[in-house]
Amino acid sequence: MIIGLTGYFAAGKSEASRIFKENNFFVIDVDKLGHQILENPEIKQKLLDYFGSEIVEDNKISRQRLGSIVFQDKSKRQFLNSLVHPKIKEQIKIIIQQHSSQNILIDAALLFEMNLHTLVDFVLFITADESILIKRGKQRNNFSEKKIKNILIAQKEFKDKEKLSHTVITNNTNLSDFQAKIKLFIQNQIQN
Repeated sequence: MIIGLTGYFAAGKSEASRIFKENNFFVIDVDKLGHQILENPEIKQKLLDYFGSEIVEDNKISRQRLGSIVFQDKSKRQFLNSLVHPKIKEQIKIIIQQHSSQNILIDAALLFEMNLHTLVDFVLFITADESILIKRGKQRNNFSEKKIKNILIAQKEFKDKEKLSHTVITNNTNLSDFQAKIKLFIQNQIQN
C-alpha cells in the first residue's frame, strides 16, 4: 500500500510521518529529497544562473534564502518547481520500486502540485485552523506571521487539495488527540 501524506505548513505532517514509520511504513520524505536535488551540480548551476549567488551560503544552496524569494514571487516559484519537481518524481519512482514489498508513505506538502498523487493508493490530508498554523509556525520555526501567511497562500493555490484527498484529519487540539487520530487511520487502512 502506498499512502500520500500532505497538508498545510505546521499542520502536523512530520508527527504523522513519524507515527507511520513506527508502524512499519517506509517513509519517503519529499522535502529531504528536494534538499539533495538542490545540490545536484546541474540543478545547482541552473539555480545560480537564474537566482544569482544570493541563494548560496557556505557553498550550498540556502533553502531559507531560496524559500524567502520563491514564496513571494509566483513566477520564480514556478521556475524552481519546473526544475526540481520532475527530478523528485523520478527519484520517488525508483524508491517505490526498491521498497515494493513494504507499505510506503510519501510525505509531500506539494503532493498534488507535483503530481505525486498519481503514484499512491490513498491520500491523507492534514489541516488545522489558520490561527493555529500561524501559532505553531511561530513557535516551531520562529517565522514571522507574514512569512507563514506567504507560505500558506502558496500552499493554498491548489484549491481542491482537501476535496481530492480520501481522508482529511483536522489537527486543532493537542498532540495526543492528533496521534490517536493518525494511529486509528493507520489501523483502519492496514485492516482493509
